[in-house]
Amino acid sequence: MDDNILSIGIYGMGGVGKTTLAMHAHDNLLNEPKFSGHVYWITVSQEFSIHKLQSDIAQALKLDFSCGSDEKKRAAQLFQTFQKRGSFVLILDDVGNKLMPRRSAFLLEGMSASWS
Repeated sequence: MDDNILSIGIYGMGGVGKTTLAMHAHDNLLNEPKFSGHVYWITVSQEFSIHKLQSDIAQALKLDFSCGSDEKKRAAQLFQTFQKRGSFVLILDDVGNKLMPRRSAFLLEGMSASWS
């Protein structure tokens, strides 16, 4: 596993403050020079699909997909875009059970993550 890639999950019942905690982290990270403003907040749609999530991330990055609708190609393009920008933080809010670890590979092809 790449030591520079980390995934942190905040788990708990609804209403316990997961989003509030993530918002505080987001706001603090915006001022971190290491991330140069590359801190992105995505709220996962109730009608979840990898395609929609990839589109939402691309919109946050101001990225136009040139690869059409193929999820693996879109994931590779997202990965390349993030890689060019250097250090970044991507916060996915309201994930619930929508994004399972095995399916997350289609989100950013080429990035490894640890899931616990």
